[in-house]
Amino acid sequence: MQFLPSTWRAWGRLAPGRPVGASPDPQNAFDAIWSAAAYLCGTEGRITDVRVSILRYNRSTAYVERVLSVAARYGGAAFSDLRPGASSGLTCPVLGPVRHSNDWHAPRSGGRVHQGNDLFAPLGTTLVAIEAGTIERTTEVESGLGGITLWLRGDSGIRWYYAHNLRNLVRRGDRVTVGQPIAVLGNTGNARTTPAHLHLEMHASSGAVNPYPTVSRLCQVP
Repeated sequence: MQFLPSTWRAWGRLAPGRPVGASPDPQNAFDAIWSAAAYLCGTEGRITDVRVSILRYNRSTAYVERVLSVAARYGGAAFSDLRPGASSGLTCPVLGPVRHSNDWHAPRSGGRVHQGNDLFAPLGTTLVAIEAGTIERTTEVESGLGGITLWLRGDSGIRWYYAHNLRNLVRRGDRVTVGQPIAVLGNTGNARTTPAHLHLEMHASSGAVNPYPTVSRLCQVP
């Protein structure tokens, strides 16, 4: 866990199950893992903002982004095949607890109507490919209403638009499998003042269609 001696003196913990009378040892994997968890949780005793917690360990924004990216790939590879519908060729695009409602064509500023569905989950949640296909386009910096975005052209011919991402994990032209991590959920673009969410659009050859029948089938609300 690469603890500095001064950090270990403040945060070293004896892991559960260690022998009575033992002292916390940074060379013991169980103690080190337990102590790292305590350090990341801080004085609050729990993680309320994962980015703030990682910054406590290393005050580098680039480091935080790298950790979240690796965590997203690791978590997605381990659990994406367990998502509802994965065996049928489609899976929920949000890897974790999610809230959603049928807000298709809900009024928006400037006389617009909502062209998709908003799927709410904690900031930093992994977003995965809803189906196998090819990344058609990405926006890597905040631009327009959608902020950081990507387009996935599914093998079915449907084009999926992911907006308000915190970070993209794929590039234009990448081939992806169903359930593969492709982005990190955020609140970029015009979602800066709202809770973090994925704005998901579904485009057939005729244009945008309501994705909610698909979303409600694939994404289980806890």
